Amino acid sequence: MFTGYRLALLIFVALLCSLSAFRHWELKAEDAVAVKMLDSFESNGAAQLWEGAFEYSGDFASQGRRSLKLHLPRGPQKGFKSEKLPKDWSKYDWLAMEILSRQQEPLILSLRIYDDLADDERADVWSEAFLATRKVFLNPGVNHLRVLLSGMRTSSDNRKMAVGRIRRVAISNDIGADSLAVCIDNLRLIQGDPNLDRSGNPKPQDTVTTIRNRHVQIDQVGPTDRIPESKEVQEKRQHAERELQALRKTLEVVHTQGLETLYAEIPLIVAELGLGIRPQLAWFNNDGRKAELFDYVAQSCQKARLDLQDLITGRRRLPEADDTQVPEPLVTLLPPLKGLAMRDGFFVDRRGDPLFILSLHSPSLKLNRFFATPLQHLESYTAGGGSRWTVDESPVYEAFHKHADAKRVGWDGWCGHLIRDRHSMGGKKEEVVICLESPHIKTAIEAYVKREAPKWMKNPELLYNILAYELQYICYCDRSQQMFREWLQRKHGRLETVNANWKTVYSSFQEIAAPPVKNSIPVSGTNRAQWYDWAVFNQQRFANHLGWVKGLVKQIDPGTPITAGGSSSMLAGSNGTSGIDEELIINQVGDVILHEGGGSTLGMDLQAALSRLKKPLCDPELSIEVRDIWPHLLHGKSVMQLWHWPAQPPSEYPHLIGPSYAHSWRIPLRDVEELLRTALDVRRLGKEIAAFSLLQPEVAILYSRTSMIQVPAKWMRATSTPFLEELGSVYEGSLYLDARTTFISEAQILDGWARRYKVLLVPAAKYVQADVADKLLDYVNEGGHLVVSPESLIANEYLRPLDFMSRIGVRVKETKGSPEGDLGELVQQYDQTFRQQRLTAPQKSAIKTLARDIFADGNLTLQGNGLVQSLEATPGNPILAEFQDGRPAIVKHSHGNGSIYFLATPLESRSYAELLDRLFEKAGIQRAVRVLGGQGKRVWGIETRNVRQGRGRLLYVVNHTADSHSVQIKVPESLTQATELRTGRAIQPESVALKPHETQIIKLASRE
Repeated sequence: MFTGYRLALLIFVALLCSLSAFRHWELKAEDAVAVKMLDSFESNGAAQLWEGAFEYSGDFASQGRRSLKLHLPRGPQKGFKSEKLPKDWSKYDWLAMEILSRQQEPLILSLRIYDDLADDERADVWSEAFLATRKVFLNPGVNHLRVLLSGMRTSSDNRKMAVGRIRRVAISNDIGADSLAVCIDNLRLIQGDPNLDRSGNPKPQDTVTTIRNRHVQIDQVGPTDRIPESKEVQEKRQHAERELQALRKTLEVVHTQGLETLYAEIPLIVAELGLGIRPQLAWFNNDGRKAELFDYVAQSCQKARLDLQDLITGRRRLPEADDTQVPEPLVTLLPPLKGLAMRDGFFVDRRGDPLFILSLHSPSLKLNRFFATPLQHLESYTAGGGSRWTVDESPVYEAFHKHADAKRVGWDGWCGHLIRDRHSMGGKKEEVVICLESPHIKTAIEAYVKREAPKWMKNPELLYNILAYELQYICYCDRSQQMFREWLQRKHGRLETVNANWKTVYSSFQEIAAPPVKNSIPVSGTNRAQWYDWAVFNQQRFANHLGWVKGLVKQIDPGTPITAGGSSSMLAGSNGTSGIDEELIINQVGDVILHEGGGSTLGMDLQAALSRLKKPLCDPELSIEVRDIWPHLLHGKSVMQLWHWPAQPPSEYPHLIGPSYAHSWRIPLRDVEELLRTALDVRRLGKEIAAFSLLQPEVAILYSRTSMIQVPAKWMRATSTPFLEELGSVYEGSLYLDARTTFISEAQILDGWARRYKVLLVPAAKYVQADVADKLLDYVNEGGHLVVSPESLIANEYLRPLDFMSRIGVRVKETKGSPEGDLGELVQQYDQTFRQQRLTAPQKSAIKTLARDIFADGNLTLQGNGLVQSLEATPGNPILAEFQDGRPAIVKHSHGNGSIYFLATPLESRSYAELLDRLFEKAGIQRAVRVLGGQGKRVWGIETRNVRQGRGRLLYVVNHTADSHSVQIKVPESLTQATELRTGRAIQPESVALKPHETQIIKLASRE
């Protein structure tokens, strides 16, 4: 007993010593970390310390009893901030805090830290602050945010932050929902290793977001083996792994039989994401998301395996064929891309068949089994002689630093990839913003082209060369000023003409100076007529520069097609400050058409319409939801590189993880599977897809360059304008009417293109050249139909009134409401420009049609949306619709052999569809096949086109909605056999089921 007691005592003492030693180590570790609490949110002093919308919350506390719940409306300047925190952070290495998000998906906030060395303008406009814009990644649940102070630099990268003189800290919601709520706690400074700081009470499954200057690391507290995974999820993982192995074995058998397996291999790629990659990522590494991943992998692999077994056993029969011959593969391999010929707007193979070339912005060679090589195009950066990544090794860099005239003058906005400014994503941050008029820069560009061309010419897959894109250019140097004066002399001839147009009193051309800018818009009081000429000059001189660079490239590499472009600027208010006219660039520079943009097909349709010749439409960086790929294909975009499938999650901006097919929390595995299936369908059905581009449009929408340039200064930083919004409404209203709609430019109207179309639509084009207005009247006189939105055709490019309205016998007595509205805060766009969202309050008005003309089939109620004009029509101009108070809402004017339909208010898109559907019937727009809902009416959101193919027809049907629909295809009586080509299924035209966002391609044929 005594001996046992002594033994137990010795063990107890040893245990105490061990615990004491452990505790001593723990204390030493903590002693290595010094923590200064800035705000624990335990006291009631937040109202004195912070600005913004917030309240105390007991729902979450990383330490203590409560936290601060922040309400963050959308907008960089509408967040949570303080200027009363301690200013000297110089003794500390990290800023840290805990943030709780109860959102269902990850969200991304912004953190901004200001010091005393820069005022707000220098900080926000010139990035002389630490601007962690869109860098604060928050997972659902508890997040530990750590921001490195040691070595912290301003976002301009011009200097170190004065961390001993901090004047403001702000948290904002720049890109999330209109209003977000998060809880923040334990705001503190840390000296030492933040991993040793336990004051945030970290748990293994919590998310850790670490910001080191530009870069963001997203992880979990870990270690990995301590992150919990339930038994149920473990079993789902094991089930998915078994199904994956079973599919692999079945594929081996099928290969032996010589059966086609490419489609069946898609689940293998999906399984690698669902089992190997995504479960390791912080935003997926929880039971809920992993259960979804593993279930989908098991289901996908099982379905593919069972389909293969049906082929092996003959339960599913292949089409009858001569089994003495080796059949061509179901999905043919793409030919080598270099040197492909072009025909009818497509690259073609050796047989002359059109090619659809879909690739991924990705380093993965394994994915090339499904996609074209990512080496298909090159951005050679020859437009400026280097990029933000490579300029330091370019002759341009030496010229920029050696010669004073090599620097751009007078422009304080985004440099447009020519070459690098404080706003540029990636690359070093030293500003290298060049002047293209400098002879030294021109010489350096020539040297760069000669050095680089032999390198890219070795690429056997190079399909086309982009001189550069996402461009913008304005310069106010002395050479630019003189070029502007000489351009004015060539355009106007006499100084008196300039003075008359501008309402100025210059005594010589040498007195004229280009109107300056501040914060990337014209200064207050700028002469808008003078600005118009300056903007047009910039567009023409930059197109000429690109043409000069193209000539340099063609001397060395005459075979590779060339293109360039400005991307979004043709559909943004900033077009007048961009130096970009895509119509000039497409027709003077582009061997192929360059379009970068996802979502709506409006932009790509516009780019294609601006080309005088049919050329392949190429997109080198298509960021798009999987469901929208098919509409782009069917509208004629035949060369796409999808953005993106990177090797690692992007590190500079977490929001760029969103479009990553490999890593995205927004892109489910079923969409990845659909993407891979689409990539194969595109190669298999290329001829059928291309056929829809042969359909000649009979309807066009006026794209007015004058209305893009001639806008008030504040709209030059806007994402949209009244003209562009009406352009979008009219386009959408025409999209679901079973007919193809295109665009027509002012230059094309002057060249007589209007007569190609039966209907022209003028969407709030307030300013047009006087000759264009005359040509529109000529078009109507010859039998055309013109639909004119309010605020159209009011003045010419120099703001001189046009007499269009008086010539059609309609007078606007009064206008109520403003077409302009207000603008939101500046937000950086995908192409790095800063623009403001247009904010408009809805101005609704009900319109009742009268049983006349195109509305003779009965009364309709249309919805107006915007300003309302009081119209007075001369006798002989019938009123076709009225407002509720009896005032005219739609007036028709007969002019020669045609008609003009003038609207007193803009319509909502659905109401435009009602009007245009009836006008299309009257104008004789060809719609041999109609797709209607169950009650014989159009279904909003269902887009269709059809084209003749031999004795039958091809039809596509796109469901743009999130709902399922059943539609009936009204076909000619002889075409009663229908096959859906993507699946090979026979379908019944009178009842076609459409899943949400589904695209079907249908072949209609006779049963004979």
